Amino acid sequence: MKKQTKRTILISVIAAVVVIVAILLIAALQQDGYGFNWFERNKKVAVAEDASLSMGEFERTFSNSAYYYSMYITDEESWTNLANSTLQQEIAYKIYVREAEALGLELTAEQQEAVDAAGQSAVDSLESSIRSSLASSYGYASGDEVPDTTVLTQLTSYFKDLGCSKAQFMKEAEYSTYAEYCYTNLVAYYEENEMVGYEELLTAYEQYVTDIVMPNYYNGTYASYETSYQAGTSEYRYLYIPEDFVFVRAIKLSDEETMNEVVARLEAGEDFETILKEDVNEDEFIKTMDDSEGYAIGEADCFMDSNDGIVYPIAAEMTIGEGWETVDVVATSTDDEGTVTETHTYYIIMRVDGETGIVPFEKYRDAIETDIELYYMSEQWLAEVEYPNSGLIDKLIANILADIGA
Repeated sequence: MKKQTKRTILISVIAAVVVIVAILLIAALQQDGYGFNWFERNKKVAVAEDASLSMGEFERTFSNSAYYYSMYITDEESWTNLANSTLQQEIAYKIYVREAEALGLELTAEQQEAVDAAGQSAVDSLESSIRSSLASSYGYASGDEVPDTTVLTQLTSYFKDLGCSKAQFMKEAEYSTYAEYCYTNLVAYYEENEMVGYEELLTAYEQYVTDIVMPNYYNGTYASYETSYQAGTSEYRYLYIPEDFVFVRAIKLSDEETMNEVVARLEAGEDFETILKEDVNEDEFIKTMDDSEGYAIGEADCFMDSNDGIVYPIAAEMTIGEGWETVDVVATSTDDEGTVTETHTYYIIMRVDGETGIVPFEKYRDAIETDIELYYMSEQWLAEVEYPNSGLIDKLIANILADIGA
């Protein structure tokens, strides 16, 4: 082959390579729906030894939160807090995978089957959501289906906005399910094996309640936990009792005549605790409690009156261990015809002593020990995490605030 021909071919090859590189570079520099290009999406935003989280992975996870919370929060501080908590949660799942694999915890056949199906399931769910949204937005008549081509166009646009392919989306959905099962298996392992010493548990418990439980308290929280606890759907009450709460033991009655009879007995000198344990008391749960234990109630946080502040003001004025008082809690309901019905629940209460603040660890140790062990270990694991490229998180928040007009 002549030198000139070889040179021409070489130039052609180089030109083709340059064109391909240019095309790839242009594609890589294209921004997704949040303003990030390929290079930015592949930068690490959380690193813990061999576990790491890329900006793209975080962005795709956080987009769901961004869609939901954009209707409720508009300030930068709240978005930053939400981003930081999500960042910690996502790198924690990476660490759970690492730790479960290090312990040799394998998935069950059923768990593996769920992981294998997670990718397609996520796509199916997304397609269904898009189809439903399109049907609602464009007024398709009942029974008319949204064209598949229209759904596909929206699906493609969705992936483009998130800077990923369908295959990548499926792979991450499978990994997310795998990580959840790794966590589940870690919980089971920790339940069977004592991994943390008692003193460390106590310290971790105090920190857990202080850092996680207390900041999330709002009026009605304790009442919700009390109701769930009595129903058996929660293994423990709220782990924190606000300082202004008081404690009462109660005789519950739904009939006024019966209430008057019980009041007459008490006025005649019969023992409050004796009557409390009788069948006449409709509150069966309090009969299972220790005689010295009472219900914790607050001014706007009392399960007895749906947090309406009826029982608390009376209890707050009582002297601990002395006397009793009656309370009539009235609930109203209106039927379809506008008829209003009143329902009366009568409580005869006695105020007792009780401890506010952080609930002692031993009270619910059997129910919370595994959670506290994992919290302790998570704190150790998260302490090793570094958060490089934090400017990308700031950029994401700024773009979200701009999108919602904040």
